[in-house]
Amino acid sequence: MKVMEFRSKATEVPFWEADGFGNKLRSCPSLAAFERDGQPCNATIMYISGRGGSGRCEYGIPSDKVASRVRTWISEGEDPRRIVIRETAPDHRLLVNGELSDDWSFYHSRLRLPMREALRKGGMHAAGFRVRYMLRCFMTPASWEDLLALMGLYPDHVIELSVYEMLLGNLRGRNTIVWEVRKY
Repeated sequence: MKVMEFRSKATEVPFWEADGFGNKLRSCPSLAAFERDGQPCNATIMYISGRGGSGRCEYGIPSDKVASRVRTWISEGEDPRRIVIRETAPDHRLLVNGELSDDWSFYHSRLRLPMREALRKGGMHAAGFRVRYMLRCFMTPASWEDLLALMGLYPDHVIELSVYEMLLGNLRGRNTIVWEVRKY
């Protein structure tokens, strides 16, 4: 079986948006979709660059303020076709987040902050059995099975994930969100 390799955000992000990596938070590709499909309590507004990655980003915006923030971004010159709105992760309920390699090497943080900030302020390395044990203890059985499946499907890729002390996302029984699966 030929497995897709994710060597750039331009190929990985659309796959993620289409639920290709399993459990994820709600995501709307436009302000119109956000207003039509219902609104999470707090939202994150992201600007998707031409390469597919995120640039400008604002976290934790109350749903009733999203439209005005998006309109401000557009008035400041941002292309509305590149603005996406996502449910904000409940980082105050975070257990661990980080980047897991298929050799069970894990660059992670236990700080209850958005991942970029958490890794910058408190990132540390762990490996092997210690990582397997930590993740197995923190994850629900369904999240653990999803992780093992992703590792099997995408060898030599890095899995960026966050594990929470509560169930969340679009799939039942999961407490883990996979943000990226990448080989870049």
